[in-house]
Amino acid sequence: MPVNQLSDVIYAPEWSQSFINEEPVLYNFLNSGIVGVDSRAEEIAKGTGIGFLPFLNLDYSKSANISSDDPSKKSSPLKNGMGNGAAVALYRNQSWAEMDLSVEISSIDPVAAIRARLGNYWTAEQMRIIASILVGTYGSNIKNNSGDMVYEAKGTLTSSAIIKGRATMGDASKALGVICMHSAVKANLDINNQIASVQVPTNSTAPGVDSFIVQEMYQGYKVIVSDEMPLLPDGKFLTAIFGNNFFRYGDGNPLNPISVAREEDAGNGSGMETLFSRRTMCIHPNGFSYSLPSFSADGSNTPLANPSDDELKKDSAWSRTAYRKAVPLVFITTEG
Repeated sequence: MPVNQLSDVIYAPEWSQSFINEEPVLYNFLNSGIVGVDSRAEEIAKGTGIGFLPFLNLDYSKSANISSDDPSKKSSPLKNGMGNGAAVALYRNQSWAEMDLSVEISSIDPVAAIRARLGNYWTAEQMRIIASILVGTYGSNIKNNSGDMVYEAKGTLTSSAIIKGRATMGDASKALGVICMHSAVKANLDINNQIASVQVPTNSTAPGVDSFIVQEMYQGYKVIVSDEMPLLPDGKFLTAIFGNNFFRYGDGNPLNPISVAREEDAGNGSGMETLFSRRTMCIHPNGFSYSLPSFSADGSNTPLANPSDDELKKDSAWSRTAYRKAVPLVFITTEG
């Protein structure tokens, strides 16, 4: 029986980003309601890596003008209701040596097996990025906005905590649709049989993606569980409720998104192959702006932002640039 090699399985032109995104686990992530594919985010990821994403920023708190027949009385128009948030691209890569891929390349369908590995890895990586952004925006809200998006619950997550948390949005809370929590937080809800399960059609024609998925729901919100959700320094878990597609998402075009390198002299001449996977993406929370690096006055210095997860977690990295009600995001901290 012939032995598969990575170079036999991977033909780079066929392994496009859309081909990898069709892997079921990655497809489900991109259609979970956490992120929404956005053309402007794609432009940033495919372009200079730095740009601005406009968003609706309407203020409904102002009373209407009282009409008058006095021509000397002039109305004062409100702002146009649009805001801008600075956003950056993230350039990430990972590699695996052949010895780590021995099971995949010897399987019946090595292409599907390797694509599944990539799908699982990049799904986890994107959740790590989102969790890092949540830590940074949570800290920024505490520091700069008096925590007006935060409810600190005593004990575990409860329906009361959900109600009080969404109350921070007032009458705009109907925009919320997805709750993301750590598995330890969900475990306590499972113990009390608080999670409902419903069948949801995927409307997908992608290979390997089921026509229906079982979606877990809590208090009317779609449940996403990830152990990348943060445990804060004070020992509390951070749970987030946000509007559908709250994170704007765009894929870039790495020069070589996937490649195989062979070292003939490795293993004292027996040779070794390494699979490289590269992604460029923009993941940006609506209503926030990322603190861009400094530019030189003469335009000669255009730094590449490309923040790490640790940089995304900094409260100084983010500032809310929209009214509270215009940002469909709620933070709830719990002890479990």
